[in-house]
This record gives sequence, structure tokens and C-alpha cells, in this order.
Amino acid sequence: MRRMVGVLMAAAVLGAAPVMGTEDEAGTYVANAGWKLFRGLTNVATGMPAEIVTRAGGGISGPHATTIGSTVTGFLTGIVTGIAYGVVRTGSGIADVATFPLPMVPLEDNRPLVEPEFKL
Repeated sequence: MRRMVGVLMAAAVLGAAPVMGTEDEAGTYVANAGWKLFRGLTNVATGMPAEIVTRAGGGISGPHATTIGSTVTGFLTGIVTGIAYGVVRTGSGIADVATFPLPMVPLEDNRPLVEPEFKL
């Protein structure tokens, strides 16, 4: 575990090295790269559980949950849907972590692959 944390911290430091250009562009790049790394690590760590809990809870409290059978069906459907969305969110996080040191062109085009940016 310590080795993984060390590798991630080293990647963050090395990946945040400024790019060639004006001081403002370099500062913006470092901020964008750091945010992208943070977003990716957060989505990898919380993507699957957060999506499952959110989707399963939505099935329980949905407008069609009027009987026990429809509530159970909504819950089970929510779990399956949450797993699917969790795989997508975790994959998005892995992509963000893998590509955070790459410069974005233009720098403002650092959008997440899934919306909303986080699912907490």
C-alpha cells in the first residue's frame, strides 16, 4: 500500500511539471493536470460503490415503488444499473489517471468523460 501511494505521489509530481510557454499557461496546465489526477483517483476509488448505492436507492424511492414487489424489482434493477454505470465511471477515472500529465489543447478543454464529474 505504501509503495502504491509513493508511486502515485511521484507520478503527480512528475506529471505536474510545467509545459513550455508563458508563466500563466504553465500555471493553468499544472492546475488542470492536478485536478484531472484528483478527479481520476476519486472516480476510481468511489465510482462503483457510489453508483450502486445511488442507483439502488433511486429504484426504492422511484414513482413506481408502490408495492413490495415493485420496490424489490426497482432495487435489483438499480443494483444492475449501478454496476454498469460504476464500470463506466471507474473506467473514466482510470483514463483520467493515465492521461493527466498529457497537455490539453486548449487548456480549458479538460472535461470529464462522464457527468457529473464526481458521484459522492
